[in-house]
Amino acid sequence: MKQLNDINGWIVIDKPLGITSNQVISQLKHLLHPRKIGHAGTLDPLATGVLPIALGKATRTIEFVMGGMKEYEFEVRWGYESSTDDAEGSLTHVSDQYPTTLQIQSVLKWFVGNIYQTPPAFSALKIDGKRAYELARKGENVTLKSRLIQIESLILMSVNNKDKAQFKVRCSKGTYVRSLARDLGKKLGCGAYITALRRTVCEPFDLTQAVVLDCVKDVESAKVIPFEQALRSVPVVTVSVNEADRLQKGQRLSVRKLERPFRKEEGIFQVQSAGVVIGLVRFQNGILQPYKMF
Repeated sequence: MKQLNDINGWIVIDKPLGITSNQVISQLKHLLHPRKIGHAGTLDPLATGVLPIALGKATRTIEFVMGGMKEYEFEVRWGYESSTDDAEGSLTHVSDQYPTTLQIQSVLKWFVGNIYQTPPAFSALKIDGKRAYELARKGENVTLKSRLIQIESLILMSVNNKDKAQFKVRCSKGTYVRSLARDLGKKLGCGAYITALRRTVCEPFDLTQAVVLDCVKDVESAKVIPFEQALRSVPVVTVSVNEADRLQKGQRLSVRKLERPFRKEEGIFQVQSAGVVIGLVRFQNGILQPYKMF
C-alpha cells in the first residue's frame, strides 16, 4: 500500500475535454496519493476550464469556493433543441429561423439580474433520492423546479455565420449554462443548445493559476496553492494563543471575554492566531462556536 502524502492546498486544473471531474480526481489520486481530495464545482465531460481541486485541509474550505461567482465562455447553436440542452442529446426540435445580432442583443437584458431558471433534465440534481439524469435516461418524465440564480453579466462576444454565437457570462452558484442557452433560444423563438463551454473563473481561482492535467507529475509540478486562499472573502477574527487552544479543543468563546474587542455581525469567520489560520467559527448570540478547525 502506497504511503499517503500530507498535502494541504488547492490545485487549479484546466480540465480537458471529454473526461469527468471525478476522472480528474482519480488521476490526481494516482499521481499524488493525498490523504484527502475533492473538487469544488463539477464540470461536464463536454466542458473545459477551471476545476479547483482541494487537498488535505483545503477540503474543509470547499464550500467557500462552491459558493463563489463563476465565469464561463460558451457557444450556442441556433435553430435546434436537444434532449440534453447540448450537442450530446438527441434533437427534439429543428427550425430554419436564425436570430440577427440585433435580435440577440435585444433579449440579453432579460437574463441579467436575479432570475428563475429551470435546471436541465439531464443534471445531477436529485428527485426522490435519484439523480435526474438517471431518470431521464430511462425515458421517465423529469420535472425540476425552477430556482433563483444571479447572472451578473451576459455579453455577446461574436457571431459566426448565421447559426452560432459566442457569449461570456458571470453568474452565481447553481446556474446551468446549458439552461441559459436553451432559454435564449426559446426567447428568440428559434431554439438553441450549447456546443462548447469553458469555465474561466471559479472564485477565487481563474485560468491564470491553472495547470494542464497531463503536466502534473508530482506535488511540485501541481503548483499547490495555500488552502487559505479559498477564505480570502471570509472575515477574520484574531484570538490569542490561549483562546485558539480552547477553540481547537472544541470549546466555545464568549466575545465579551475575548482579549481583543470584537464587534461584528453574526456569521462565519476565519480565526487567526499569531498570523496563522487555525479554523472557522460561527458567531451567534455573542458566542464563537467552532465550525471547522484545521
